[in-house]
Amino acid sequence: MQRDEATENTALLRRRAYIVWGCIVGIVGSTVLLPYMPWRRATDPILQCDLAIQATLKAPSTYERIVVSGGAPTFYVTYEAQNSFGVPLRSSGVCEVAHNTAIWRQDEIPF
Repeated sequence: MQRDEATENTALLRRRAYIVWGCIVGIVGSTVLLPYMPWRRATDPILQCDLAIQATLKAPSTYERIVVSGGAPTFYVTYEAQNSFGVPLRSSGVCEVAHNTAIWRQDEIPF
């Protein structure tokens, strides 16, 4: 009988430890990852597009929106930003906003 109680207590302690560990991982994970997905928190659709575009850039601090056309949920955006060599490049693409999430698709470069 004593062995069964010890096994039962051990199993109970393990379950509690797993629950506590899961809560800690969930809290730390959401705290660490949320700043890298700020476009999920923005409410303005154009701001959501800006943040989604910046997430794809090598130097997001150099991002400057030039032109926005269209309307919600689809925007056509032209922007300028520096590449990894510091050279300013102008690019454009389509940003679709749905359910507080922006999806950015850059135009292909014509050759």
